Amino acid sequence: MMKGGLNVWLACLLTIILCGMGLGAWNGFWIAHYKIPPFIITLGLMTIARGLALALAKGSSVPVVDPTQMFAQIGGGFIPKGASGVIIVIALGLFLFSIYRDIQQKRQYGIAMEQQDAISQVAIGVIGLGLAFYVFTKYRSIPMPVAFFVIIAFIGTFALQKTKFGRRLYALGGNEEAARLSGINIFQTKLIVFTLASALSSFAGILLTSRLNGGSPNLGTGFELDAIAAVVIGGTSLSGGSGTITGTVIGALIIGVLNNGMSLLGVQDFYQFMIKGFLIMFAVWFDTVSKKKK
Repeated sequence: MMKGGLNVWLACLLTIILCGMGLGAWNGFWIAHYKIPPFIITLGLMTIARGLALALAKGSSVPVVDPTQMFAQIGGGFIPKGASGVIIVIALGLFLFSIYRDIQQKRQYGIAMEQQDAISQVAIGVIGLGLAFYVFTKYRSIPMPVAFFVIIAFIGTFALQKTKFGRRLYALGGNEEAARLSGINIFQTKLIVFTLASALSSFAGILLTSRLNGGSPNLGTGFELDAIAAVVIGGTSLSGGSGTITGTVIGALIIGVLNNGMSLLGVQDFYQFMIKGFLIMFAVWFDTVSKKKK
């Protein structure tokens, strides 16, 4: 139980539903129904939320009081070593099976696939998961945030590539009018997208609060720049219609390494913002030039 008698899991669930999905649905409604630019409405609500957080917390940090330490395990716990090894082995099996299934499907529809591409995919997967097996079993096993991250990334990738909803998203991003004429429910799709995105954001906030064992109204300032940079560097087009979860993950890793590297080198904060701003500009320019060539 947390201070005030509210159960930990109930508090997390209410946070995701009320603060996450509720605010996401609010944004989605205004964007889908009144066609307000998404950047404007989300930026406005973010500013309101920050002001509200400062008012409720009175500008100071709020510690989490949980004698059971259940909440701390969400962001700071580890999966047992034996279970971690089994999970990684299963992940490797699923990865190899997915490649085999893709090859079979392409053969079925007469699509040629170069042997070199398949070999490189297998090699990258085996090396990556082998390295993960060594690191996580050698250290303290898989951290809970990493497990959540992998699960969410896998579900997102599957949804985008293997479901009708994912194809609708690409169609909507590529040409909204063409998507509407093809029978896609634009209002419903946008509402679902913004609701899910906001729910995931609230879950990320729960993980961060759990790791820090408290919350601060000033925490998170500038994270939106990192998020935009990760997505753009990962190959997602700001004009819509293209982008992958894998690319975004790679972009997030690049931004994470860049942030840690600049912090270790003692680069001041304002220079870090300038560097990341230039990275975003370069990525957008590169995307624009690439589309013009096509």
